[in-house]
Amino acid sequence: PAINRPQDMKIVPGRDGARKPFGETVGARFILPPGFIRRNASGTITGFRIATRFDYAIVHLKDPLGSTAGYWGQSPRPSGDRRGSSITGALPLPPGRLSVNLSGYPVDKPWGTQWSAFNRLQQRQNGLLLYENDTFGGHSGSPVWVTRHSSNGGRNLVGVHIRRFRVGGRPTFNAAVHLGQKERSFVSRNTR
Repeated sequence: PAINRPQDMKIVPGRDGARKPFGETVGARFILPPGFIRRNASGTITGFRIATRFDYAIVHLKDPLGSTAGYWGQSPRPSGDRRGSSITGALPLPPGRLSVNLSGYPVDKPWGTQWSAFNRLQQRQNGLLLYENDTFGGHSGSPVWVTRHSSNGGRNLVGVHIRRFRVGGRPTFNAAVHLGQKERSFVSRNTR
């Protein structure tokens, strides 16, 4: 079902079935990137750019869970942070030589359980990252990251999973919006 109001979105970080280790909250505000909503010359909404480089959003939470659950920072964490999590968007190796991680809540697995996948990034095109990771409905919105040494930021968020994607007559890949410079600037301007 479509979620049209932020308060209809329930956020449960780290959920494990019925277990909610960091509690839960709801959305307080959605912020869509420029270009996601299509409008005609008079400004009337005519549609949305789904499964494109515009298919992501920022959700501000009613209750701040980041201090206990963690978050993707906008700069590398201190070198003492062994795992580190930062939004860099930078790809340390070219597609074909780089593997990416993805973790989310697919609906073909036991309810409320988180599943991860790790596989090769195949292509970068039109603002999307195309990869072979195993995904299913429910993974949309999942983080896509590369793991590097903590001195290079640890886990570096490079994309947001959007869907399975077919490139012409070629095999099917999964796709993420690549968090390039424009996307990272949008995130920076709209987060607190």
